Amino acid sequence: MKGEQEIFQKILNQALKIASFKAISKNNLIFKLQKKFPVQQKIIDQVVQKLIENKILDDQKLAQFFVESRLNCAPRGKKLLKIELSRQGIADDLIEQVLQKNNIDEEKIAFDLAKVKSKTFSKNLEIQKKKEKLMRFLQSRGFDFAAIYKVIDEVELSDD
Repeated sequence: MKGEQEIFQKILNQALKIASFKAISKNNLIFKLQKKFPVQQKIIDQVVQKLIENKILDDQKLAQFFVESRLNCAPRGKKLLKIELSRQGIADDLIEQVLQKNNIDEEKIAFDLAKVKSKTFSKNLEIQKKKEKLMRFLQSRGFDFAAIYKVIDEVELSDD
């Protein structure tokens, strides 16, 4: 029994060390702990449960913070946010819940990005080339095609 308690404490310390560097999802923490302690799945599950109970691990807060920081600092479309959250180990249903809660206006975000990006285009670039560049840029930021087409029609791309 003492050996199991020591292993629990060792895994708990490792989990706290990992979680202290940056916010981490439950799935990513489990993955990291399994790499370090491959045959201790039962104890890893106990440690993770303890961290959840003590509110050290909270995927809901992590996802919410991630979306808010992305929208404020590096705006993206819902598609790319979903991919990034999934890479963070957040469950799909939780991703959908957080994205719905934030009520993201993709068209407004895409329009704001397009206005800034269009100012960087060369003056002697044809309007069609500007539209193509803008489309690729917005696609790379994870916006859906409906929002992209609407924004491209609305943004000022004159030759002046």
